[in-house]
Amino acid sequence: YASSLLERIEQARREADEANFAKSRFLAQASHDLRQPLHAISLFTTSLQETGLNKPQRQIVERIDRALQSVARLFRSLLDLSTLDSGTMAPKPEPVALDELFQEIVQQNVQLAEWGNSELRMVNTRHVVLTDRILLLTMIQNLVSNALKFSAGRGVILGCRPRGSAISIEVWDQGYGI
Repeated sequence: YASSLLERIEQARREADEANFAKSRFLAQASHDLRQPLHAISLFTTSLQETGLNKPQRQIVERIDRALQSVARLFRSLLDLSTLDSGTMAPKPEPVALDELFQEIVQQNVQLAEWGNSELRMVNTRHVVLTDRILLLTMIQNLVSNALKFSAGRGVILGCRPRGSAISIEVWDQGYGI
């Protein structure tokens, strides 16, 4: 009886692994295939903005561009997630100065904060961590853009604080939460 149960458990595990691998392949392919049309739409909206539109038309094109940037960020996150899940991406740890990383994230999100009538600030730090810079940047970027999205008209703060031998990176917002 126990042997039979172990066989069934092992078969269920193999099936779950296969389903997980198929999901990862699908996500990677879908997000890759959708990047090209998103890039084309981005080029079209940029071209439209340069054609001398009146103010209401310009505002509509800006809204389209913001929505497009949101979708592009979602697909980048999906692709990153599926790449990690599939095991084809291995983290590459290196020393990362958090102050420089935070400044980059703030610069990337200045426009998003302005569009949402929000204020994005960072707390300066001298901490350096050993991590994969790109993966950490992606994770923090996702948190900050989500905070800005749901904190329209309010402030968002990016910072870190020591927690024993570790560093806690925190994004504080005044949004309505989950």
